[in-house]
Amino acid sequence: AVVVFSAPASTAPPSCSLYVMVAAVLVLNSCSKKVMAVSQGAFFARVSDPAIGGTYMSLLNSFCNIGTHWPPYVALKLV
Repeated sequence: AVVVFSAPASTAPPSCSLYVMVAAVLVLNSCSKKVMAVSQGAFFARVSDPAIGGTYMSLLNSFCNIGTHWPPYVALKLV
């Protein structure tokens, strides 16, 4: 919201601070995605059975990927 509020409303070129804020938001988003992926992998490794660990982890990761990718697809189809 802060980035949108600081964007110019007119046709004037955006200031350098706007570019810095957008870059900071992108870096923060990327870092949080990486942290979430690592913590998710650690959780899957913890709950999977050691005898079939790799297969079960792949299955859990597949379900997670399906769960995160179908809502945008459905939303775009409804539009």
